[in-house]
Amino acid sequence: MREEIMQTDPNCIFCKIVAGQMRCFKLLEDDDTLAFMDIYPANDGHCLVVAKHHYPTLFDINEEALAAVSRSVSRVARAVNRALSPVGLNLVQANGLGAQTLSRQRQQERYDDEIHTRQPDPRDRSGRLHRRHRSRGRSLP
Repeated sequence: MREEIMQTDPNCIFCKIVAGQMRCFKLLEDDDTLAFMDIYPANDGHCLVVAKHHYPTLFDINEEALAAVSRSVSRVARAVNRALSPVGLNLVQANGLGAQTLSRQRQQERYDDEIHTRQPDPRDRSGRLHRRHRSRGRSLP
């Protein structure tokens, strides 16, 4: 994958983050992936892990890139677990506009392949997975 020309979409918010055109709080970066905190966190530790190449959907990503994302997801999930000691952890792969929340649709009209690593909030008995609140400023080790 490193020998390929970088696939990007100028309208994609995640491509802009990967290119450094938009700021993010980076948790992990390697040659193939970038992990960063979500700007609309559902819970403490809510972060995203994206491939550095643009893949519009899960069905477009190649096996090598998906494996790289999976390795980074594992590393970030372990760091979230160590840092926050959650009662549980959700891994969500939202694929396509219909799978996104309204705030995410406002943030980006076109969807990019993304995986969220999120700790469920045991106090939230409503069944909603996405509640907008501010991060408490904790950084991962």
